[in-house]
Amino acid sequence: MKKRIIVLMLGLSLLIGQSYCYAETDFDSVVPEDLSNEELVDAYNELRDSYNALYKLYLKESGTANSAETESKSETAGDEITGSLVTVNLANKTTSKGKYDSDYYVDFVFEVRNEYDKDIRGIQGNATFKDLFGEKIISMGLDFTGETFNHGTTSLVSDLYFDCNQFIDNHMKLYSTDFADLQFEYKPTMIVFNDGTSIEFE
Repeated sequence: MKKRIIVLMLGLSLLIGQSYCYAETDFDSVVPEDLSNEELVDAYNELRDSYNALYKLYLKESGTANSAETESKSETAGDEITGSLVTVNLANKTTSKGKYDSDYYVDFVFEVRNEYDKDIRGIQGNATFKDLFGEKIISMGLDFTGETFNHGTTSLVSDLYFDCNQFIDNHMKLYSTDFADLQFEYKPTMIVFNDGTSIEFE
């Protein structure tokens, strides 16, 4: 695993024309055999973060990253969380009522940014909504399917809503909190690409 990550990082550094030095190393002699699973996971996560940073730099240097992304960030509310090379923002939140007085709906508009080098077929993850003071209102599973998220583009998703239970306090707090006062976080747990490959996140 470690050798594969180093090779990927070296390949990206060559593509973007940067000077990164990697010594030819026997990893079996460098990594102690008595490392715990937790220490190995920490080492892997550190390498993964470095790889993601290099890949983002490659996208920027190659012109793949869209300059419009910066503009779109300023027009959306809430904190943005990049759990991978996918960014999800809450772009709008409105409310509506159904036929009966007990029907309360929260309608969402999300911005989904795909910075991978291939198209995405589906995104699975968890969303957290917080109030103006950063206090959690509610967390929920939030998946994006049914459309293709092309690489290097930002897509608007406006067909998702939340059916509130009027007898549950956090449901009604989400319903009544103004969009401007909402903070939003999204963490992907799995991404499926159009070519059939996928990535899972802890």
